[in-house]
Amino acid sequence: MSSGSSQEVALHEMFRIQRKSIHRKHGDPFPLPRLRGDLVPQHSVDSLPRRVDECLRSLNDLAAVPFSDTVPSSNYSMTDVQRWMLDDLTRRISACGEMPGDLDGPSALRELGSDDFLYAQGAAHLAEFDAAKIKILHRRLKPTPAHQLLPPDARAYVEHFQEFIERPEAELEAKGQDDTMPEPYWDPRLKRSSARRMELYHLLWQCGLLTFRKRRKARAGIFAVKKKDGMQRLIVDARQANWCHHRPPKAQLSTAAGMLSLDLSPETLESHGFGEPFAPSYRPCFEAGDVSDCFYNFQIHQLASWFAFDDRFSVQHLWDLGFAFDEIFDDATHQYVAVSPTDMVFPVLGGYPWDGVGPCF
Repeated sequence: MSSGSSQEVALHEMFRIQRKSIHRKHGDPFPLPRLRGDLVPQHSVDSLPRRVDECLRSLNDLAAVPFSDTVPSSNYSMTDVQRWMLDDLTRRISACGEMPGDLDGPSALRELGSDDFLYAQGAAHLAEFDAAKIKILHRRLKPTPAHQLLPPDARAYVEHFQEFIERPEAELEAKGQDDTMPEPYWDPRLKRSSARRMELYHLLWQCGLLTFRKRRKARAGIFAVKKKDGMQRLIVDARQANWCHHRPPKAQLSTAAGMLSLDLSPETLESHGFGEPFAPSYRPCFEAGDVSDCFYNFQIHQLASWFAFDDRFSVQHLWDLGFAFDEIFDDATHQYVAVSPTDMVFPVLGGYPWDGVGPCF
């Protein structure tokens, strides 16, 4: 037996299923085991067994195990799933090292529930920006205006974005008293070098993801994170736009597993008034897939000025650098207007940044 497996066996002996829920279904790992009561005094609060025990307690609480409806169990054996969870928690806690001194339960919960948490997770995998490793910067896209593809009810949100998407100024002023608008994060190399940013703007322009606006409603930053295959993912830090916009309604997206759980039997469909839609031998099937560059292929002209970058250029300067355009969308008139060489414009994201939580690549 290896030393690793010996350590696991020793750890398993320290934890016991103390209570058994009468609501437990087959395969349900909860309630999880806890550190044996006779061993608690032998271990300090900062010891590995006590820290594992606290995590198991928290997981039981999060699972909302109804402990009022449990029965004591001193000899109930752990399942394979419970053993795996115990070993995995031990491995993760050991890898993370000592707990930060300023971390406690309430502060951890606040961090988990904060709007910035997904960005913080991405920041844990930061990569030094390398355009050669970002596939989207070397593709040629032609983003389609989203309102052309939307049904009438959804199109109304885009056409009346000032009422449905943007927060009113009075609300933003009140919000600003209690909160501070986030400062966009830039990759350090891009932030320090205007030449590197210009190279990036050229790449975004060539792949159809850059345009220009005279007005900047909010600022955005750009950085990259590592991917499992050694490549990089381009991230647009658009927290300022999120801060200024209404929180969108929750979208319930179907999955293949979710669809397969539906009861589509002829009896059930007939009982709901759908008649007899299927032949007896017909069985529905579903399959999950991924759409390449899905959101990059859409754009909303009315919102582009919310995703503006820090630089500002004259139109003539951009023309000299090879950016060929003679009109841009005007936020005041909601129409495309001609530009003159002396006009000053901001580079803005021309595609539609969205990751399911907030604007972001």
